[in-house]
Amino acid sequence: MYKAVVSDLDGTLLNTQHQISAHTRHTLHRLHQQGIQVVVATGRHQVDVQGIRDALGLELFLITANGAVIHDPQDRLIYNQVLSPEVAQELVEIARPPEVVLNVYRGDAWCVEEEQPGYLDFHKDSGFGYQLVDLIALDKQ
Repeated sequence: MYKAVVSDLDGTLLNTQHQISAHTRHTLHRLHQQGIQVVVATGRHQVDVQGIRDALGLELFLITANGAVIHDPQDRLIYNQVLSPEVAQELVEIARPPEVVLNVYRGDAWCVEEEQPGYLDFHKDSGFGYQLVDLIALDKQ
């Protein structure tokens, strides 16, 4: 018997409309009723994923920011690995091809350097949105 199921969101738990289907919702609830812990692991920010979890009505552990942040089902921080300000500054200054858009999570904020309207389609259920900022000038603490 499995003790836990860990799943990504985009293209896994979420369908092409970036929503949890009725079938997936039913399956997750059945797993929970069987005592199997469901864990969401994603590159998304925890504020965004909390909205999805709340809509499901399940107590889930959240592994977010590509594994850098972990919250328990009561939103208590278990783990948080941030970059040093020096490394963060170096990363935003690295030359990138034009098709690469840098995204930065800073506390509860999602920061981008240019408009990305398509990104918001992924977050319409949670309402989590980005802020336009000058990433080079942004305080890296």
